[in-house]
Amino acid sequence: MTDLRIDLHFRHLDRMRIAGLWESLTKPMCAATGPRVASLADVRSIALHPATEVFAGQFTPLAERQYLDAKPLAVRRASEGTADGGIGSVDVVERHPELTVR
Repeated sequence: MTDLRIDLHFRHLDRMRIAGLWESLTKPMCAATGPRVASLADVRSIALHPATEVFAGQFTPLAERQYLDAKPLAVRRASEGTADGGIGSVDVVERHPELTVR
């Protein structure tokens, strides 16, 4: 059996210990909004992957959360207008000219 990284979190709870690790930089992240939103203060709903919750808490603390399985899906939801904003990597947001990096 081969475990995906995500499966390791709970399948082997209390049976595994970290023996080593490596550090890897992540892509630059941002909050993005569509054309109907003037500023982050106007964001009422934010699409995000659970791993980016810290950004939602920092940039849009009062916004309703729409959790998705991937950051690009959160960007797409903001792009389609089904959320006022989305949290994703800057390079993915920049592929959507209707979105503004905040």
